[in-house]
Amino acid sequence: MIPLSVVLRSLSGASRSGAVLSAVLGMVIFQSYHVVCIGAWGKTLGKRLAGIVVVARNGNPAGWRRSCLRSAVDIVISTISCIEKVVALAGISDALYVSATGRARRQLIAAHLPAWDRSLWLLAAAWTCSELFVLLLNREKRAIHDFIAGTVVIHARPERERPLPTSRPLPLRPDGLPPNIGLQRLRHAASPLQPGR
Repeated sequence: MIPLSVVLRSLSGASRSGAVLSAVLGMVIFQSYHVVCIGAWGKTLGKRLAGIVVVARNGNPAGWRRSCLRSAVDIVISTISCIEKVVALAGISDALYVSATGRARRQLIAAHLPAWDRSLWLLAAAWTCSELFVLLLNREKRAIHDFIAGTVVIHARPERERPLPTSRPLPLRPDGLPPNIGLQRLRHAASPLQPGR
């Protein structure tokens, strides 16, 4: 994502139309990343590194429908925010945009934002706070988007705990368990849907 951010930033600095393209592409790519990763694999790169996965409440893969529902509110807020930036850029001449740099450019864009900018900011802040509030106050650690989509985030089983494929039965230990099964594995088998973060 970092190389993409660099490309979008350089595109944004080239011209006003580049800034519009950068805003639209950035929003589409960022939101698509979450929908595609959760829909196809149940996890984004960050979730994979954290060892968690998004699944349906019944333990099945989240799938495309749930992935879209899970991101629906974020997509709506991002789309409105993108429209807002495009409206602001439309009110600035290309020559003025290109001549301004850094802080002056940000102030120029802020001066041309629609009147409903503050309302959108409050809506986004309220959504984020309510997500955190709900997440912290329920046993399953589900956020509002999980309730909307019928999903839950669970700890994925680490690779080292997955049984190795074998064509012959494993010899049993004196306690009656196969040699590669430990207590941690038995705990996971007893409760496959452990809520995660």
